[in-house]
Amino acid sequence: MLMNFRISFFTIALGLFSLNSVYSQDDIADARNNFNVGQTVTVTGVVTNGAELGSIRYIQDETAGIAIYPGFDWNDLPFVPQPGDEITVTGELTEFASLLEVGPSISSMSLVSSGNELPQPIVLTPAQFDETYEGMLVEVVDAVFDDGGASFGSSTYTFQAQNETGVIYVRNGSPLIGELVPLGQIQMLGILSQFS
Repeated sequence: MLMNFRISFFTIALGLFSLNSVYSQDDIADARNNFNVGQTVTVTGVVTNGAELGSIRYIQDETAGIAIYPGFDWNDLPFVPQPGDEITVTGELTEFASLLEVGPSISSMSLVSSGNELPQPIVLTPAQFDETYEGMLVEVVDAVFDDGGASFGSSTYTFQAQNETGVIYVRNGSPLIGELVPLGQIQMLGILSQFS
């Protein structure tokens, strides 16, 4: 199956459930690799994006990253996760357009701490974009956009780096809308995501 990986570009209650569906794990990588869609997991990580990507938030620990999709307005909660917040989320693993995420069935979320440094991005080339790094902060060096000099709109944009092709997505409402697509080589930082 062909999967299109891309970088999401940016300038980052208790419920009742059956005992059979509640599992615990050591870290995000364990939740990603050893649990199935439909199972309930609890993950803790540092939030790496804010409202620039809409309602989705990504969290990352030392092992992996994962999307958190609440299915409701964050403003309905006691706190709105911000970049640098460490949060713990319990919810159902789901997959939307090939993106693994926790939610929209979330049974609890708590703020562990605030003001944490964001994880160091992993330097990748476009050919290295795969599920191993999905949901993690990544950096691409010496990227050159095919549409350099145009203006960003809500769309996908192709770039070249190390003689490989990659794609970023600029969503509607992004602060990049209307800004100039860079000319020449740039260092690019974003969250690796996918939609297929």
